[in-house]
Amino acid sequence: MKKESLILFACMFALIFAPAFIAMEKPEEAQSAQVEDILTSSSDEEIDDTRLLWLGCKVSGYNPSKDRILEVAAIITDTNLKVTAQTESLNIEEHLFYGKVEDNLLTFLKEHGGTKKMRLCGSNKIMKERALLKIYMPFLEACLSNRTITSFSISELCSLWYNDSYQKPKILTAYDEAIEAINRMRYYKTNYFKDSAE
Repeated sequence: MKKESLILFACMFALIFAPAFIAMEKPEEAQSAQVEDILTSSSDEEIDDTRLLWLGCKVSGYNPSKDRILEVAAIITDTNLKVTAQTESLNIEEHLFYGKVEDNLLTFLKEHGGTKKMRLCGSNKIMKERALLKIYMPFLEACLSNRTITSFSISELCSLWYNDSYQKPKILTAYDEAIEAINRMRYYKTNYFKDSAE
């Protein structure tokens, strides 16, 4: 009976405190150095006009006081929406700590993103997801421009102006969310944004 009680206690402890351990302190000095390397001389006014960063997230909810990021993926495109670099979907629990996933993303930005801050792009929930980034991946969030682009905003305008009804596919992973936002923007660029060269 005593053994069963201990097992039950251990299970309850894991359920209650696991999220706290996942979000435990990160090696801040190392991450600060990475951020400094990425943004050696840039400020928010120095924005990258050649690249866009598309972020996809799977989250437990959008309340910053209790919800958390479960999975994240990043894709970099040029301004014509051609993919130039991408990550797979990074599962937080599989990588054990937010810090490890954040390190992977900072390394990704350092290798493929240049030294200026990129505009953050994504789905209609990207601003709510950014609020969670500030809590769980603050170094990554600090590397992004305050300027944000959502494909959903363009979708709403085209729906109002042209009665367009874009059919969103089923989203399974964080990567799916990021690539769907890019594909949606490609759809509107092709159909509603006339090429200035024409």
